[in-house]
Amino acid sequence: MRKSKGILLAAVCTTAYVIASTVFAGSAEPKKVAVSSLVQPLVNPWVANNVNFQKLVAKALKFELLVVSDKGTEDSNIAAMHGLIAQRPDGILFDPITRAAGEADAKALEEAEIPGVTEDRLVVPNIKDYKGKFLVAQVTQSNEQWGYDMMMTLVGQGAKNIVAIMDGPGVTTVEEAWKGALRAVAEHPGLKVLQVSRQSKSRENAMATMERYLARFAPGEVDGCWCIGSTVGLGALQAIKQAGRQNEIKVSTADDDESVIAAIKDGSLSSTLGGHWMNGGFGLIVLYDYLNGHPPLLPQPQFNLVPINKTNADAYAKRFLNSEPFSADEIRAMSMTYNPNANIAETMKTIGAIWNK
Repeated sequence: MRKSKGILLAAVCTTAYVIASTVFAGSAEPKKVAVSSLVQPLVNPWVANNVNFQKLVAKALKFELLVVSDKGTEDSNIAAMHGLIAQRPDGILFDPITRAAGEADAKALEEAEIPGVTEDRLVVPNIKDYKGKFLVAQVTQSNEQWGYDMMMTLVGQGAKNIVAIMDGPGVTTVEEAWKGALRAVAEHPGLKVLQVSRQSKSRENAMATMERYLARFAPGEVDGCWCIGSTVGLGALQAIKQAGRQNEIKVSTADDDESVIAAIKDGSLSSTLGGHWMNGGFGLIVLYDYLNGHPPLLPQPQFNLVPINKTNADAYAKRFLNSEPFSADEIRAMSMTYNPNANIAETMKTIGAIWNK
């Protein structure tokens, strides 16, 4: 899939779109800026991929980057944001753990008059409804479609009686994904959601929840589990395997890391939806361009998640997980500061379109 010299070339529908290695000179020398990034706990492999890409972007665009993680709670997220603001960076990229935390984070940015961009999670469902000046953009994914596709994966495997494990209430992206999942349920009258669990995201919590499901539902009574996040999906899968019910219950999840790829290759997990950890790097590009006088062409660009299964798991891992996902030239070509023809929103769509073929 990867072209020579790191050039990514593809056609989206009938329109050709190129991320070229040629970098156009800007009208002025880029500013020397310092950016801070607030992320989820680094023990999550998704976050590790996200941060690694952020570091590549900072290196390619030549700006200072400080990465700080919260502790997976609203209070720690808000406290970390205030700590970063006290250091007065030029801009802050952040991943608000819940909508309440996002609103508090955005309020703090407004009071400090520091530009901010969210990645993955949101402050408001639609940035057009945001009342303020310093939330520059929300770089996210097509959340409702994400949840719909996850549920349709289970439908495609013949599942009819579903349980779900997801984040606690108040996470806008998850609420939107679940809305999409319920749309799929409504389209299939024989499909039932037996029980939903909302909890802090961890492999251990997912295992414990699935064990409770397995105790409640006898063989033949449940055949699918809809799980937000690879740590949750793998935790649920481990409990299912320990109970000897892996041939009975299918797991649908999102996120991608080496453990997920291995589970897909050995057949214990049929597929996942991944790639949106790239939103961290894309968000940094949007913020960097803004700080260099280039407002985003689209303030809420969406990445189309990539379906990963046995047919493309090796190619996907080689392209994005086992090597640098993009070269320095490719990254600079995504930035309006270096390339006046850059359009990060279209780039995000293009990448998804290539891997959805």
